[in-house]
Amino acid sequence: MKQPSNLTKRAKDPLQSEPLLLLPRIVTCLKSFSAEEYFKISDLLGRLKRRYGTHFISRDTLFKILSVLEDETSKEYSVFDFRLERYIRREGRYLLLEEFQEAVDATKTNEDNSKDQLPGVIYYYRIFPDVSLAEIKLLTDAISSFTLLTMEQTHLLLKDLNRLGNDPQHRLITNVKDDGYPYKLNDHQRAADIIQSIDLVMQALRIQCCIAFDYYRYTVEFPSAESCRLSFQKRSSHQLHPAFFVWSNGHYYLVGKSIGRECGELIVFRVDRIRNMSLLSEIPSIEFNENPAKYRDENPVMYGGSKEEIVLCLHTKRLNNAVDAFGTNFFLYPCHADIPGSEDTGSWVELRFAANPKGVLLWAAQYCTECRILKPSWLADAVQARLCAGLSLYKTTAD
Repeated sequence: MKQPSNLTKRAKDPLQSEPLLLLPRIVTCLKSFSAEEYFKISDLLGRLKRRYGTHFISRDTLFKILSVLEDETSKEYSVFDFRLERYIRREGRYLLLEEFQEAVDATKTNEDNSKDQLPGVIYYYRIFPDVSLAEIKLLTDAISSFTLLTMEQTHLLLKDLNRLGNDPQHRLITNVKDDGYPYKLNDHQRAADIIQSIDLVMQALRIQCCIAFDYYRYTVEFPSAESCRLSFQKRSSHQLHPAFFVWSNGHYYLVGKSIGRECGELIVFRVDRIRNMSLLSEIPSIEFNENPAKYRDENPVMYGGSKEEIVLCLHTKRLNNAVDAFGTNFFLYPCHADIPGSEDTGSWVELRFAANPKGVLLWAAQYCTECRILKPSWLADAVQARLCAGLSLYKTTAD
């Protein structure tokens, strides 16, 4: 009679002989604890029992599984999306076990490398998401304010981000409502094209191949002599070695080199203007060693092309704007140049840096009353010509 009883018991408890098969259930329960909670094995066992209706795992087996999870989630590259840490309680404080690792090692009696349980010691655990709440909030606000997403995409992305936080009591509160964000993209096909373009570029980078796409621009259509409307039309077609993506001034850009111009300069495309992308799997891509953040600082307004040494005089009240545009990779000196109309020369400084002159041209023209290009001379002439041309638009016959 004992044999059928044992067979029946094994049939009811098929996972007991393979405790790692219980891992998905254990991980689910672990994630139900908040980052502020310190919990014991008994707490986890109770939650497992309430969730799955039966006590199907021993304390010793669960302890061994938690030891494995603690080791695995502490690795730099872990397959888990959380980190499990073990603590002990001393004088009303929770202290990380790592601080007492030498004492733990001294008590080991078996040959494995796991953290063995000390006799009489109660262990407490905490679970942390890989991404902190501050990081999730930062990404949430970026998604909420990004205009080239539909409301549906926005809500889905925010939902996915909230899942990264393991505390159901502290879901991030967002103010994204359909009626409060009229500037969100309402062209669903265009939104789908943006996401597809990003996916295809990431795939091309993984398999190291080139891409092809059409590039669009806004223009004006004139249905009649009395009316006009905005139009989004194809401008050109491109075949590209993709290098990286970069954010700048609220836009997302793809950077790379054209096929056949591998020795030329990097060129830039706004992702939201790319359409009909495809992989050129038969053409291997070249390798890039560019730093995206450095590239953004050297290319204000994200013009493609070569960079030059720039020297300009700047009023100190525009220093923050300069950092926004060029980063902090510049040399700063007292300004000794003659600034017409300025009596307080101490409020001016000299900046020297390397950047794309096309972007500097627009920036210097924008802040023309607090900025003066010194070098290169052709750029100073170009800024002056642009300012004169702009002034002429405001002249009238009375002038």
